[in-house]
Amino acid sequence: MRQLPLITENVVDNEGKPGFTVRKYNVGESKPYETTHAQPNSEFSLLVNMDVVNTNIELEGILTPSTTDTYYMTLTGLGPSKVHINGEVVYEQKDSISDPMGFLLGGVSAPLVEYSMEGGQQYKILVTSSPPIAQEGEDLGILEGKVGVRLDCMSKQEHDKDLLGEAVALAKEADYALVFTGHTTSWETEGQDQLSFNLPKDGSQDRLIAGVAAANTQTVIINSTGVAIAMPWLDEISGLLQTWFPGQEAGNSIVDVLTGKVNAEGALTCSFPKELTSAPAYGNFPGEYTGRQLTVRYAEGVFIGYRHYDTLPAEKLNFPFGFGLSYTQFDFSDFHVAPKSESEWTVSVEVKNAGGLAGAVALQIYVGSSKPVPENPIKVLAAFSKTTVDAGESRVVELAVKARDFASWSEKEQKWVIEAGDYNFSLGRNAADLVSTVKVAVKAQSEGP
Repeated sequence: MRQLPLITENVVDNEGKPGFTVRKYNVGESKPYETTHAQPNSEFSLLVNMDVVNTNIELEGILTPSTTDTYYMTLTGLGPSKVHINGEVVYEQKDSISDPMGFLLGGVSAPLVEYSMEGGQQYKILVTSSPPIAQEGEDLGILEGKVGVRLDCMSKQEHDKDLLGEAVALAKEADYALVFTGHTTSWETEGQDQLSFNLPKDGSQDRLIAGVAAANTQTVIINSTGVAIAMPWLDEISGLLQTWFPGQEAGNSIVDVLTGKVNAEGALTCSFPKELTSAPAYGNFPGEYTGRQLTVRYAEGVFIGYRHYDTLPAEKLNFPFGFGLSYTQFDFSDFHVAPKSESEWTVSVEVKNAGGLAGAVALQIYVGSSKPVPENPIKVLAAFSKTTVDAGESRVVELAVKARDFASWSEKEQKWVIEAGDYNFSLGRNAADLVSTVKVAVKAQSEGP
């Protein structure tokens, strides 16, 4: 987890009700213009209180911990913030948050502060926070004058629990080990970039997978991320299901795929490199600062995604663009390319489901010059189609390809241009596995923007 839990239990406000008392002050004034009670947790949510402007706020409550322990706390505020315990300043965030949009969307980490408390004793918690102060030349936009703060807390015993040891012990006793990994909304969301190519946090998920896989040879990883990630454990596991972010039916849909009730039919929409250094934007991203202004140079040009990885050795990838396995087997035959005009072709292929389960496959048609030049991609995805075939049956599938689908943009002519020559029309299982290729003579042509 990126943030510790909010304080929600064993706390009462100034009226003795569960929760916190909230006081709001106009900036520069010492008397609150509004006081409310029974705030259910130790957060003044920016998302909930976007209408609160130019206001200083206080959260106050009496916490009675149930156990004696050292407690870890974190404090994050959109603007300068403090937390007091029994009148003592325990932690102060002197400046505005470094990543306002990350804070807005719940994805900002903060230093851990240790504080020892005795079970059954009362501790007066006071959190204060002010609107952010814009630096010279900085535009806070929609966050100008807004206020938000959260105080998180967890006992050291709970925080430092040996979860890896528990998982390994369970894995040793199990027939199969299913390990669910990935990002939560605090790790992957709008307004911020990934802190690491590896799964969060501090490699703990990678260590979890490695530990469980060493204890159980039948380990399957169910990963929920919206991006490619490093997989240093890939050779140690027996199965991997990339679920992206499947929504409220995640549980049912994952079980259906794992048990074979539903055939796996997905194809990757991006390439998964083994190392971050192989990514097309590596070395250019996140850019360079001039003062507080960050500038990114998009040096990769048209060589993004699979177009970039086509220029690298195959071993640089864990999984190429378009990759996807199935519980059945598809065979392809009679791959043909027929011209409809000088700028349009019909591609046909017979698809046979050679397995025992109905399923779908993503047919992918790539086109590239037989004599590629360095400034253009080796090939581009010109057409694709998801095709469902019953077990043991075959069907002929046709796809349309137009010249514009594989043309290159000419900066000089300000047009989409195709040079005359032979072009390879290829059927791919994915961007790195071309199963059949037909060479087609194409005339020079161009088309406006």
